Amino acid sequence: MHGRVRPNIIINGRFGSVNLQRYSNSIERTTRTNPLLLFKVKGADRIFEVGEETHALQDQSALAVNAFTSLTSPSNDARDVEILSLSVNPTWLIQSLNIPNLQAASLFATCELPVSGVVKMCRNVILASMRAPQFLSKPIIEHQLSVIFRFSIALNGASIPKQISSEHENYGPRVSQAIATLNASRGQAIDSSELAASSGLSRSNLFAKFKEATGLTPLQYSTALRIEHAVEQLCDEAIPISEIALDLGFSSQANFSRFIKRHIGMSPGKFRRACVAL
Repeated sequence: MHGRVRPNIIINGRFGSVNLQRYSNSIERTTRTNPLLLFKVKGADRIFEVGEETHALQDQSALAVNAFTSLTSPSNDARDVEILSLSVNPTWLIQSLNIPNLQAASLFATCELPVSGVVKMCRNVILASMRAPQFLSKPIIEHQLSVIFRFSIALNGASIPKQISSEHENYGPRVSQAIATLNASRGQAIDSSELAASSGLSRSNLFAKFKEATGLTPLQYSTALRIEHAVEQLCDEAIPISEIALDLGFSSQANFSRFIKRHIGMSPGKFRRACVAL
């Protein structure tokens, strides 16, 4: 994408590239060989022409652009907007999602993607890493991209294994019950035997059915919920980190800090500072 811009941040890797850039003019027409997701970070909403369609880039929705689809923004729009663009190498995406028949030119069925839940969490982790490059971890970036694109494809109607979603009515009553229990726990630790009993299944049956339905084990699902709630609260300076740790069921702030650093790549305090700077 081109136009009059301010200094930007670009991170390249085997996954492709992530780019944080502020635009204050039109964005010239371009066509990419990689699928692309655009998120508005700050500034005014922007109108984009994606192929032959017109869509708005807003706070609550991202734009999903298939490979070989043209993208432009009208020449009469000179309002400032900061955009996070995620351009993903199709070969890496196929390997990461383990979907051999994935087609980069028809990855997304629709252009607009709701920004909420896990997608928003992963976007914020990427933004925080870009704002604090001394703590940047490319494996963490890769993980966030993998989750974002899996959810984006699922929400856009492609047929791939499901992961975390609040809409779990198609998982069957027993797995749905387990998901509802985990969602209500906000990621706090739940005994696996109790979770299985509340779902009317043995531990082994719950594990097998849960993984088949969601693509995750119950523990992985719970961990993702925990990270999601942690990221959401860390972005609010009014909530003490010690309170967040307690709310999420950690026995100490030190244990919470180790958990966040392992999964996000930086300490809670550093992540908060980076998040507040967004």
